[in-house]
Amino acid sequence: MALIERRQRAVDHTHEFAVVISPSWPQWRDWQRRWQYITAWFGVYRAPLALFAMSRVLLLVVTYAGVSLLAPGHVEHRLAGESLPDMLLRWDAWDARWFSGIAAAGYGGYQPGASSAFFPLMPLLTHIAGAPFAAHYGPTAYFAAGMVVANTTFLGALLVLYRLTLDLTESTIAAQRAMLYLSLFPTALFAFTAYSESLFLLLCVASYLCMRRGHWLPAGILAGCATATRFFGVALAVPFLIELIQQHGRDWRAWLRNGWSLLCIPLAVGAYALYLWRAIGDPLGFWHAEIHWHRQFLEPAQTLWIALTTVGQLPFGSTHQFNEIVDLLVVALDLGLLLYALTPHGREKLALPPSLLLFGIVLLLIPLSDPFVGYLPDFIASTTRFAFTIFPAFIVLAQLLRNRPTWHEIALIASTCLLVIYSLGFILGDYVI
Repeated sequence: MALIERRQRAVDHTHEFAVVISPSWPQWRDWQRRWQYITAWFGVYRAPLALFAMSRVLLLVVTYAGVSLLAPGHVEHRLAGESLPDMLLRWDAWDARWFSGIAAAGYGGYQPGASSAFFPLMPLLTHIAGAPFAAHYGPTAYFAAGMVVANTTFLGALLVLYRLTLDLTESTIAAQRAMLYLSLFPTALFAFTAYSESLFLLLCVASYLCMRRGHWLPAGILAGCATATRFFGVALAVPFLIELIQQHGRDWRAWLRNGWSLLCIPLAVGAYALYLWRAIGDPLGFWHAEIHWHRQFLEPAQTLWIALTTVGQLPFGSTHQFNEIVDLLVVALDLGLLLYALTPHGREKLALPPSLLLFGIVLLLIPLSDPFVGYLPDFIASTTRFAFTIFPAFIVLAQLLRNRPTWHEIALIASTCLLVIYSLGFILGDYVI
């Protein structure tokens, strides 16, 4: 009897010790469920994660090869070599310097007036991420922070685009190809350096996904953040209103209950105007800055006509002519894809919502109505870069080429070649947009 009692006390002691050093069974089950959720999440989104990693590796290899083999310099400089961080600093060019400069010194301290054309969300995030390291690394910290913001938001954009395309097409192949075309688009290099493209893309895709799911408050907030990143975000009002009407019909009470979040778009512009009024004394500084960048309002048709007539006047084979031709081809391709998807045959075949397609068209027409009138050699400069954020065109293209392997391969090869060429030109100091 005594032996049985001693054994029972030993079992009780062991149980008490186990309770102290290990979680209880319900707690362990909670951790097990969390781990299963995490592994399932990675299983579902392994395609965008892998594509993001491969695209970053591609741009790193292009950077290393370009700087090592093609960058001008004396033999002594080549023999001394250049570290990978120094190579990455070659991405600190053109608009990346403006974003980093604004993040470091503010709109009043960095090129007052001209810097107002860059809307504040990207510089703000860059400042938040770079300020803790600025004392030690100086201005380089803000550029590095801008790269982190750009690449992180591009990963988020891929994840949300994958989810959105799955919802719209119910096709894993279409979702994967939409991400693939986006990642290898010729101007996808601007999602690698400290530009605002990837942040704007993420906010637009996320806002539209929320609209489709009827989450109106998050959709409005995200649309306001997109507008605070780039003025083009006002285009999100188009799909917002269309989806509101389609989902609620003539129920005006539902419109009032959910539509008020659309006010986040004008509120974002108003908040930026108030900030500029305090910082530089000009609440319309973002509008007046267009004069500095030689931009002027024109009708899109007039813009395209001038661009077409300019191509033949440029020196044959010149960089300006090449950029102008690529810009025109991208405009024609995007506009053709979106208009075709709106036709009865396209709607029957692709079954994509009109709100998505009209949003893409408006997003394309905005830069065409604001060309570089003072820079005729490249009249519609930046159009291909802006087209990178027109995600509806990538969804349409993925749907069209889903069962066309030959055209799919041609599109990938052509786009990848241009991406490599543009990336090499950017890191070697050429004006690539």
